[in-house]
Amino acid sequence: MSDILVVDDHPIIATACRIVLEPMGVGEIISASTADAGYQAFVEREPDVSVIDLSLHGEDMAGISLIKRIRSYKPDARILVFSMRSDRKSFFSAIEAGTTGYAIKDSPADEFTKAVEKTRLGRRYIDPQLALNLAFSKNAALSPREQRIINLLLKDSPRTGGAALA
Repeated sequence: MSDILVVDDHPIIATACRIVLEPMGVGEIISASTADAGYQAFVEREPDVSVIDLSLHGEDMAGISLIKRIRSYKPDARILVFSMRSDRKSFFSAIEAGTTGYAIKDSPADEFTKAVEKTRLGRRYIDPQLALNLAFSKNAALSPREQRIINLLLKDSPRTGGAALA
């Protein structure tokens, strides 16, 4: 059984995660509402997966700082960003900070469970809608580095059949 840390400033999110993930046989859902509380909970409990929102209590990118702190403490931590933010800057900031996966909060519940499971297994995950938005809305505007990151993420994805972007 896997323990899951949920760091989100909206308590309903931890409750919803518990309900959605219970059928997967998760252990305990550990909840924290600030980056500091999230870090403390991570150090004390060392969960199998940490689900982290990027915006916490009005601090736009507090989740990014938390991801970096967790990574410095435990480099192989499995971290899933779970955010309403679906813009390129947020996504690439999270990837560069060290997140394992990135899920969008308006995705269907079954997509969220897939994201948690892949993250638990240490596999990369990118929300399919976010991947499409990144790949097609402004593909020409991607920097070479952003293009390499997208291609690496899509390389092992069963949804893309391992196809990289041109």
